[in-house]
Amino acid sequence: MKTFKTLLSIFALAAVFSTGAMAQETINATATVIDALSFGTHESLAFGEVITEESATIAADSSAAGHFEVTGYDNSKDVDVSVAKSSESGPATLTLATLRYGFQASADPTGTTSGVSGAIDLATQTNNLYLYVGGTLVAGSTGGSYTSTVTLTIDYTN
Repeated sequence: MKTFKTLLSIFALAAVFSTGAMAQETINATATVIDALSFGTHESLAFGEVITEESATIAADSSAAGHFEVTGYDNSKDVDVSVAKSSESGPATLTLATLRYGFQASADPTGTTSGVSGAIDLATQTNNLYLYVGGTLVAGSTGGSYTSTVTLTIDYTN
């Protein structure tokens, strides 16, 4: 019992002297919440019928260009965009050639050409952002159905 009282006294004494050694400080957590990038309408890049061992090209400024509509963006930011193909299958090969963009009230393939990737300044824009993609499809030596997925990636940069 004497040992227990001695231990209890030591812990109590340590508690009294250790309270002055503790310190606390606080900071604020802050954030500016911006609009998420989202997609509206889109149109596929459709080459139609292509003869074996021939090619077909769709320019990004033609009415047949594939397009993506980007809505809900924060117009005080810039974005980086890129397009790439994946999941290609069938007797042909697709090369994506150009990416055009414009800020319009509706789809109209006019705007600035920027290759297949680039930065876009959204400042002072009030219409939706449309991105148009073109490319060349080269058919193989046998007939059949061709499909590929074209993916647009867009991210805020600032």
